[in-house]
Amino acid sequence: MNELSMSARMNIGSDGLPPFKVKSVEPIYTNTREYRLKRIKKMGNNPFLLPAQDIIIDFLTDSGTSAMSDRQWAGIMGGR
Repeated sequence: MNELSMSARMNIGSDGLPPFKVKSVEPIYTNTREYRLKRIKKMGNNPFLLPAQDIIIDFLTDSGTSAMSDRQWAGIMGGR
């Protein structure tokens, strides 16, 4: 796809910038160590059984609970 048609599709202005700014921000709620230990024990020490609201950082599954970098967003927006 050529650059002109991509610009037209993305509605980019004469300054080369799109008329919007994308941000993904949401609060992170934490809890006590005792609460976390009680929850994981209740789930039989299986972290895959924990509900999403009990997960603060997920290093294993990359389930989309963390923010994306500007390069990741650029890849999505550019179709890569």
